[in-house]
Amino acid sequence: MRLTLISAAVLAGLVTPAVAADYAFEVTNSTQFDLVAIHVQGGKVNDFMTVRSNGERQFTLSLPAGVCKTRLNVIFNDSDSVVFDSYDACEKGGIAIGH
Repeated sequence: MRLTLISAAVLAGLVTPAVAADYAFEVTNSTQFDLVAIHVQGGKVNDFMTVRSNGERQFTLSLPAGVCKTRLNVIFNDSDSVVFDSYDACEKGGIAIGH
């Protein structure tokens, strides 16, 4: 009996879809260095590509459903980084870094 209940619980977990929310995310890099990575706490930037110095790109930011605020850690090709501690994907459409 215990095995049947555990199997049913595991099966139910496999059938439940993981739900995520996607947000338009524009990155403007006004620095002299290429932006080579963005780490998103609890989420990810889909199809990330390097954002060249003085360039911009559009991506999709994925977060768990119901989550708007996250922490972003932006990494440059000189190993420097910029942290956005409380980025709100529901209210903002991206980030601008530099002057």
